[in-house]
Amino acid sequence: MGPSTLLVITTVNASAMKLAVRALLSRESVHPEHTVYDSFATLCATLARHGLLPEQVGFFSYRTVTRVARVGFHFAAKVAPATADGILLIATRRAE
Repeated sequence: MGPSTLLVITTVNASAMKLAVRALLSRESVHPEHTVYDSFATLCATLARHGLLPEQVGFFSYRTVTRVARVGFHFAAKVAPATADGILLIATRRAE
């Protein structure tokens, strides 16, 4: 990875509110391609181990089936973005 290269990562958020609600309801919804869930903290720790720094971060949510759930999860993500469904992170090589 060159010094001016950007690494763009999107991942399921281990701290997502939907995951917690599903666990309380004894349900699990996992896409077969998702093998690891990261929180913002674990993602930053992994990047640091490889000499990378997060430059920009954002959180995103997937559409929810019911209107009531959509409003609730949307509100939670606005108040506490780290509870959103996913993380979008842009990283660069750490200056040496």
